[in-house]
Amino acid sequence: MRRRLLIGGIGVGWLLVSSVTLAGQGIGGYAGAFLRMGVAPRAQAMGDAFVAVPEGPGIGLYNPAGVALLGGPQATAGAGALALDRSLYVLGFALPIHPKGIGAMDGGLGLTWVHGAVHDIDGRDADGVHIGTFSNAENAFVFSFAVRPHRMVAVGMTGLILYNRLPGVTRDNGTLTSSGVGVHLGVAAMPLAGLVVGATVHNINAKYTWNTESVYEHGTSVVDRFPLCLRAGASYRPAWGWLLVSAELEQSDRQGTLYRLGVEATVSRQLALRGGVDNGRLRCGIGLTFPMFGRAVALDYAFLPTVEGLAPDHMFAWVFHF
Repeated sequence: MRRRLLIGGIGVGWLLVSSVTLAGQGIGGYAGAFLRMGVAPRAQAMGDAFVAVPEGPGIGLYNPAGVALLGGPQATAGAGALALDRSLYVLGFALPIHPKGIGAMDGGLGLTWVHGAVHDIDGRDADGVHIGTFSNAENAFVFSFAVRPHRMVAVGMTGLILYNRLPGVTRDNGTLTSSGVGVHLGVAAMPLAGLVVGATVHNINAKYTWNTESVYEHGTSVVDRFPLCLRAGASYRPAWGWLLVSAELEQSDRQGTLYRLGVEATVSRQLALRGGVDNGRLRCGIGLTFPMFGRAVALDYAFLPTVEGLAPDHMFAWVFHF
């Protein structure tokens, strides 16, 4: 166990040093930022380098193909304590499926709900005069499906139903809303023992269309498109099993090239240490596993520093293995 702690500590320490020398870039400024924050504390603690880690009930949002590679049914409930009056909640369930019959392919299904909100937004007009306090809430209803056409390959698709609301902004103090749909496509392959490679296309057709005629006298229609992102990466778990490393690159049409690195060291049957770098931003966290009602239950935590001067974000999630 001491050896695992030492190596795990070295890995996390390396990522800490790396994060100091690499400049970070923000993920905000474009539609759908609440989904790009990451939805699983385990993945977030590993720098969100999860496109090639087919584990966890939220995998459909990282790589749809991953739901076909899960070891069993899993459920999660997560929440975030975030700076700047933001909140994030996640509920998810995923399971592999093994249909019987000649030619039937194994696969997987996943359902996830993600709710992100910002409260107490200080509203100002063009002259800087306070005009009220506002809020914003976004929801994503996520449906994932994947199949394994070959024992070493899985392909999948995630459908997103998006709903965004801005209360109290119309001329009659009503709510301005917008909805949309989007798609993620993903593939995962396992060419060697312990090695997984994955690739995805995120946010195909994902956008909000806003009609501002109820807000302004001469309002118009505005399309707020999600960044289209291509992600590719690999993860490796050596034969001894307690170490997992992952890396990925993302090419976004709005944010350029981003990189992510992650490491997880399972130092005992109950404790896992995690660290990562998400495009220059340090991430770290722990996972605690224990039995409950005859099932394995994991409590995951991620510590997510934000920009200088702001309090860090904290993400928590319960993961139930059935």
